[in-house]
Amino acid sequence: MKHIVIPALALCLSTAALAPISAVSAAAAEIPETLNQEYSVNAENNIQPRLLTRMTINMRPSETPGFIEGVAKNTFTLFSSTVYVRLYLYTSYTPETDRSKMQIEKMVMTPDLDQGQTLIVQASTNGEKKYWRTFMQFSVNGGEMKSAETETAYYDADGTLIYIIPEE
Repeated sequence: MKHIVIPALALCLSTAALAPISAVSAAAAEIPETLNQEYSVNAENNIQPRLLTRMTINMRPSETPGFIEGVAKNTFTLFSSTVYVRLYLYTSYTPETDRSKMQIEKMVMTPDLDQGQTLIVQASTNGEKKYWRTFMQFSVNGGEMKSAETETAYYDADGTLIYIIPEE
């Protein structure tokens, strides 16, 4: 029995290690076909996580009209890790692709985002059309701080997506 379990475990670990950790789905980066479709950006290409920890980030209208949400998710962690996460929503009245030229609307954090869990930051549009961007910083087991962000998206006062500003 021991002879079967050890090779099977080795196969599972090597298969998981070969998973495309930094791959980005082309579909996730495309502009939605309709303006009311949820917009999601998989920003793993900017993250370079530790082996076998995968984080994603996206932005979407809230189920509550007039609110926008930024979402960070720990999609996979093979072994036990502590994943510290800070998640920000930025806004601007002008189209900006540079986060430093935008205002922070809200920030949330968690000292440990477990596998499968999400962290959500939510802010009101305050009845105004604005450009929005979500930014995430995270650290695995106290290591180097990594970051990722979505593209800038323009939402109306009700939180309906109008369009996305493509990155250059």
